[in-house]
Formats: sequence, C-alpha cells, structure tokens
Amino acid sequence: MLAERYADCKSVIGFDVMNEPFMGTQAQAVFQQFMEGYIQYLHKHGQTQVSPEAMTAVWDNEDQRAELMNQLTDKEAFTEILHAASETVSRFEQNELSRFYQKLRDRIRQADKNHLLFLEHNYFCNMGIKSSFHIPADTNGKPDSLCVYAAHAYDWVVDTDAAVNPGYERLDFIFSQLTASARERHLPALVGEWGAFYLGKVICSLPGIRSV
Repeated sequence: MLAERYADCKSVIGFDVMNEPFMGTQAQAVFQQFMEGYIQYLHKHGQTQVSPEAMTAVWDNEDQRAELMNQLTDKEAFTEILHAASETVSRFEQNELSRFYQKLRDRIRQADKNHLLFLEHNYFCNMGIKSSFHIPADTNGKPDSLCVYAAHAYDWVVDTDAAVNPGYERLDFIFSQLTASARERHLPALVGEWGAFYLGKVICSLPGIRSV
C-alpha cells in the first residue's frame, strides 16, 4: 500500500523497511556467548578463576559493568567477545533476515521500481559484529541496484550512566566493521543512528568524512 501510494512521489527518498531487526529469543544465546568470549579471553591471559556466573553478576551490576567497559577498550578483548557470537548473528542475517528482505523487495518492486530500499543490519551489528545479510535480487538474480546499507552504531555504554565515557577504540572498531561491510557489498552506506554521546561532542567518523 505504501509503495503504491508513494511510487511517483519525488519528495520521498525511499523506504527504511525495519528498524534494527531483532533475533527474538535467539538474543539470549548471543548475550551468553558474549560472556563466554570474554571468559575465554581472560583465561588466555591467566585469569582462570572466572566463571560464567561471576561474569553475569558483573554484567547485572551497573557499576561493575562500567568498570568492565573500561577494560574492553583493548581491541583484542573486544574482538574476542564479538567473535564468540558472530556465527549466531550471521546465521540469522543470512537466513531469516535475508529471506525477509527478499520477500519485501519483491512486493515493493511490484508497485515501485524507482525508490531506494534502506536495509538495516540486525541489532547486534550495532555493537560491532559484521553484518552479512544478502542484498535482495531481481528476477534475473542480479542484486537490486537501488539498495542502501542503513547501518546503526552504538558503543556498549549507551543508555547507562557510563555513556559520558565512551570507548574510542571500540567505536573505531565498530565503524571499521560498518565500512568494510558496505565496501564488500558494493553498497552506499548511511549511518542513520549512532551515539552514546550526550554532551554534543562527536568522537568518530567514517573515513573521509569529518564530523563536528
């Protein structure tokens, strides 16, 4: 209905079809894998007494979580955590999310062949896991040329009292993942949301784009 209504509307750029597609109950496994990834990192560095229960208790305590975030400015540790959950997230993106985008693209293109489709990655890619959904294709199997990678980026301290102390190294890594994902897909990218900064200061930008 919306595609038909705005098919010839020149003041509409395109359709952002879903905000931060979520994995439902699979998200519980992802958070657990994040904890397991950090424990593995600690074990590699000689801290063998850390248990999943202890890590969960730390995460549930906002003060202790803020201290943990200070430790996770180390790129190696941060990468280890994300890697532990990347397979689960990628499976969702390459299956359920990709099928959803293909189905939606096909229906929209029946009525509107002119407007852009803004495709967002799933919620956990906001945090730095690399996005891997497939670009929806036309009836000949060619990727739709009017798609845009609509990425969001948030440091892990967002929506907490620690938001005034973002991890610059984490942000640099998150934005590098967004850039790499866009380049590999040969898609233009629009970062529609990014944050954890409530003091009016911009900390990070994509290569070649200076933000103030």
